[in-house]
Amino acid sequence: MIELCREIADRVGTSVTSLIGKGMEEEIDARAEKTAMGELLKSEVPMLVVSEESGATFLSKEPEYIYLLDPIDGTYNAARGIPPFAFSIAVARYVDGATLGEIEVGLVRNLVTGDTYEAERGRGATMNGTPLHPSEERSLGKSTFCVYLFGTQLKELARVLPYIKRIRSLGCASLELCYVAENGFEGFVDLRGTLRNVDIAAGKLIIEEAGGRITGKDGEKLNTGIDNIRTLSVLAAGNSILHEELIKRLKIRK
Repeated sequence: MIELCREIADRVGTSVTSLIGKGMEEEIDARAEKTAMGELLKSEVPMLVVSEESGATFLSKEPEYIYLLDPIDGTYNAARGIPPFAFSIAVARYVDGATLGEIEVGLVRNLVTGDTYEAERGRGATMNGTPLHPSEERSLGKSTFCVYLFGTQLKELARVLPYIKRIRSLGCASLELCYVAENGFEGFVDLRGTLRNVDIAAGKLIIEEAGGRITGKDGEKLNTGIDNIRTLSVLAAGNSILHEELIKRLKIRK
């Protein structure tokens, strides 16, 4: 499975190169989607593909796998030539009621640098083959978080933002989760309820296999279904102690 994911990432990266920085958002998405779907179809693997652009597509009457695909995460950035933007793909066995918890393989390719983040359940997570280890920082006051603000319940965020040292928002959730896994950021917060399962499917497994923590906004397991596009809120941190501090702050009523 991971080999096919790598091959598709290669093809997608090459296919969109000529469009980067030309303001062509729809064209970039369409070309990346067409390339990825073409490679998946050629593989002849019996699967259901759930993609950001086309939703759920059965490539077999009796699928054995579910592939969750975000051909270009960060299209706005790519269209304007601003990093980062990425390719993201995750794989689970096809079962009724499959959720994000069933993801077995995840890959995120930084299409600017070529860095590749990978995870296979039970085998750890890597960047370019080097094992990933998230931050051990336990204090919000010494941490840098990726935080999404637009459309969020700002009163909730006001309970935690004053306690975080730095915040960033890069417009590429799949990579931002990988940056948490590799100790680039201490955490990630998106309470908008609009983050899609295809955006975070691979990144979730990569964080977990690296040793970090990722849940819903109240600390619940991410049991969002993966048989079609669904949306959710996400909290992630490099370790359980920092994650618990984050949740505790968010629950304080002011």
